[in-house]
Amino acid sequence: MTSFLGRVALPSLIFCGMSASASQSINVQTFTPSTSDQFVLIEDANRGTWPKKIKGFLGVNYNYLNEPLVETDPLLNDRVTSVISSVQTVDAFVGYHVSPRIALVAGAPLLHGVMFPNGTFNAAIGDARGLAKIRITPDDWRTNIALIPELRFPTGSADNLVSDSSLVFVGRVSLERQFKAFTLGLNLGYLNAANSVFRTIDYRSRLLLGLGMLVPLNDQFGINVEYFEQFTYPQRQNLNPNELYLGGRYVYLKNLILTGGFSLGSITGPTGQDIRIVLGLRYFWMDETPEAPPVVQEAPKPIAEVAPAPKPVPLAVFTPKKIETLRAIAFAHNDAELTPDALPVLDEVAALMLKHNKEFKRVQIDGHTNKIGPDKLNVELSLQRAQAVRNYLILKKVPAKSLVARGFGARVPKVPYTNPDAEDINRRVEFILVNR
Repeated sequence: MTSFLGRVALPSLIFCGMSASASQSINVQTFTPSTSDQFVLIEDANRGTWPKKIKGFLGVNYNYLNEPLVETDPLLNDRVTSVISSVQTVDAFVGYHVSPRIALVAGAPLLHGVMFPNGTFNAAIGDARGLAKIRITPDDWRTNIALIPELRFPTGSADNLVSDSSLVFVGRVSLERQFKAFTLGLNLGYLNAANSVFRTIDYRSRLLLGLGMLVPLNDQFGINVEYFEQFTYPQRQNLNPNELYLGGRYVYLKNLILTGGFSLGSITGPTGQDIRIVLGLRYFWMDETPEAPPVVQEAPKPIAEVAPAPKPVPLAVFTPKKIETLRAIAFAHNDAELTPDALPVLDEVAALMLKHNKEFKRVQIDGHTNKIGPDKLNVELSLQRAQAVRNYLILKKVPAKSLVARGFGARVPKVPYTNPDAEDINRRVEFILVNR
């Protein structure tokens, strides 16, 4: 098993007996954890999978890298010895969404633990970084595109081979597309590190390629399969470092994500970095601020008259084809639990059904979501919400046999997604009257 990531993959192959001074501008640990809520190795396109806006996020990652730097024979066929036995890294990052389209992130490896073959263990910090994620596509596009400029600062320890010793510029484009059963991500980029060169190795310019797929198994569990590669020129093609990652994710408390998995190295040469083990924790906080109710301007009262008591505003009305609700039936975020605001609306719906029960044979309770998130999960959530409404109406004495719950997910939008309020309008429950 061979190298899959490191900036020292090429030097480790080409030079035998490399001195410490020759490797001082090389970082053996190039893993920079993704700030995505979906992927681990690559960045998403700054489009959250939750219905509400992400305001900020925190993350911490642990990764273990086996034999990141090895020496080979002059013909680059076999390993001779290890220069570094292993590196263990704890990365942390924090991000903030200044707008729905722009996120700013800062991060750094808080600790590198470098183990040498002679048993020496050194602890050091790594290179800090800052990046921006700028989404350039509209909210209603299923394929999202973001520009990701990044700077990495030489704050790490060159003596322990965990710093590039130069200001590193990274530019990436991220594409992301949500399908019914999975989400795909693609990263294309360029990296320039001015001092990553020694002897005959020119490691200053790299082309970046990343591919990722998230397969949700249910509302909580998912599987990640990701591939990442760096192309360095001019170099032998079989020396390009790359890695294939396989792992799982678990969503806890709806906005806390646990990740874990491993990466296997390239089989194209005798480089180091056979395996990487990754554990991660990400926390995202949402904008839960409720929208302010509209201000109603009252007409001036006649001076000589006493204004009559205002009539109560109905929350639902009966029509020949459906029962229209004049206020949305609200549920807990990403859940089928009815909120207290929904109960007065359903009380009026139940009263209308009992009053007009001879004018229909049954009522189809149709649940709908917006298109954020996988289609399969949206269909399940919409059905669960429709069933929750049906159960409440039965408690209010509406005959169970006259109520049918159905879930459509995001397949039947009420308004097109060019409408700025489409996400809220299309997330709804409707009551269709059937007379046959």
